[in-house]
Amino acid sequence: MRIACFFLPLFGIACERKRTPALNGVPVILADADGRVRTASEEAARCGIRPGQKVSGARALYADLAVLPYDCPCYEEEAR
Repeated sequence: MRIACFFLPLFGIACERKRTPALNGVPVILADADGRVRTASEEAARCGIRPGQKVSGARALYADLAVLPYDCPCYEEEAR
C-alpha cells in the first residue's frame, strides 16, 4: 500500500475564489479565530503578508485586503 500526502497551502484560497469569483486577482487572506493569518494568496504575499502575522498587521501592509475566516469544513468537503 502506498500513501501520499500533499500540502496545498493555497487550497483554501482556491476554494474561496471558486465560491466568490470577484476575489480572483485580489489580495486575500484566510484568518484564524485568534486574528492571525492562516493563508495568504500570492497577491497578498507580494505585499509582504505572511502566515502567522496578525490580521491588523496585514491590513497595515495593504488596506484593501480581503479577509475571510478559515472555513475548514468547506475545504474538507471540496477536497473530497
